[in-house]
Amino acid sequence: MKPFSAKLSLLMLAMLISAVVAGPSNRHGGPRDLSEEEHYSDGHEHNTQYDHEAFLGKEEAKNFDQLSKEDAKRRLGNIVDKIDKDGDGSVTEKELEDWIRNVSRRYVLSDAESRFGFYDKDNDGFITADEHESAMFGTVKDPDAIYDKHRGLTYKQAMKRYNRRFKVADKDGDGKLNVEEYADFLHPAEVDRMKPVYVDERMEEMDKNKDGKVSPDEYINDLWSGEGPQPDWVETERGHFSEYRDRDKDGYLSKEEVSFMLAPPKFDPSVAEAAHLLREADSDKDKALSKDEILIQQDLFVGSRATNYGNYHDEF
Repeated sequence: MKPFSAKLSLLMLAMLISAVVAGPSNRHGGPRDLSEEEHYSDGHEHNTQYDHEAFLGKEEAKNFDQLSKEDAKRRLGNIVDKIDKDGDGSVTEKELEDWIRNVSRRYVLSDAESRFGFYDKDNDGFITADEHESAMFGTVKDPDAIYDKHRGLTYKQAMKRYNRRFKVADKDGDGKLNVEEYADFLHPAEVDRMKPVYVDERMEEMDKNKDGKVSPDEYINDLWSGEGPQPDWVETERGHFSEYRDRDKDGYLSKEEVSFMLAPPKFDPSVAEAAHLLREADSDKDKALSKDEILIQQDLFVGSRATNYGNYHDEF
């Protein structure tokens, strides 16, 4: 591990402290991060693109990248007015946290809306279990045939899994999913009530011999196909298994340990990002951000380029 940089932020320190409890960020999945970008390169160099995508959403961050500096600043000012819900002229950490969480949720809903029509065959605004199963699997002649080679699922297993997830996503129990429920169905790692079924699915995928626990080899096989030369990170992950994942040191991962790995308790990326942005931009240290403080730190919140710019959605 590289030595700590003197410029290492408090957020990074908090993340490293969290790693002692929950382990390093993992490759096995889990709640969608606020950005596909790494927040820190090699744990040290700060990547503002992560902040831009967390603050705006990925697509809007791209739009801002095409704006002139002046237009980006003006539109950032409009966003600040919307974040400041009580209109008192300052953005609190809670207001910033709520904004970032809503941006993330908007991505999830947008994804659901883009797929919804494919399954809602009668266009009544709901997806029934039959509609979903028919569109997903069609007429299956051999239920024991492989549906998903990567996960090793047969059609029978996949249908059982999707039906189980469907029932949990059906929050009101009416046998059909509206758009918000379908968003939960598509992104179970993002919703507290869906996380148990998500953990069950991942446990089933990793536990190939169905003995109720995950061995080191099963852990690695979930990450790497075994084809070609072994990547360097494989040995690193074996170390992570014994050092971080296997909390009771019995040589295996229990369902509880898999759950801890996929959804570490007491860590919310929206809370962490809000705290980070506040800390970076709060020049007068009053634990709130004025519009001027945000605009002065424009490059932290949004990107921009000279001249031509793309479409900007005024939903902000």
